[in-house]
Amino acid sequence: VTLREFLSHPEGFHLGMAPAFFGFYVYFGALAVLNENVLTEAELNQGRVLLPTVSKDNHRQQLDYASSPPLLKSVAGASAGAMAAVLLASGLDPRESAEFA
Repeated sequence: VTLREFLSHPEGFHLGMAPAFFGFYVYFGALAVLNENVLTEAELNQGRVLLPTVSKDNHRQQLDYASSPPLLKSVAGASAGAMAAVLLASGLDPRESAEFA
């Protein structure tokens, strides 16, 4: 099973992030790359979403994923991983979170 197949599986996945000294920079970079490259163009056109994100321009927009929920089911972390998990859980795009940090 490839990482792309695992992350794009219809049942979704859970993500845990370990503590790391300034590791949230690495987490945001990795999450940005995964968010932008895991799903194929066809899957994106079908409305599939890897991470539950809202752009900063639409931060008050309510997330409605009833037809196609995000593949990320839950996220947890410790220390820097918890900081990254909070920003991800809040709906911030990983690229915007990297700028925030």
